[in-house]
Amino acid sequence: MATVILAAGTTAETSADIVLTEGQSATLFLTGAAGLNAPDSASVELQFKRADNSYVTVYRMGALGNSATAKVDGPVTLKVSRSLGTIAVGVERA
Repeated sequence: MATVILAAGTTAETSADIVLTEGQSATLFLTGAAGLNAPDSASVELQFKRADNSYVTVYRMGALGNSATAKVDGPVTLKVSRSLGTIAVGVERA
């Protein structure tokens, strides 16, 4: 069963930290509003936590092409960030 990481919306928002330990993995995928698929122009940034506790964008998830999903292997601390927009988009973890 999927878990909501970032609820679908249009406001700028960043998820809470997701901590994956050694041997854990997570598959993240884009979602649209009201159970719909993410619109073609939807995108969010996948960010990893650095040693100095800042974050760096490592991947941009987008509904077009083959980037609507991302698989991440631990150990890592990550979060997803959505910019302000007119297209409702969210992220769930499979």
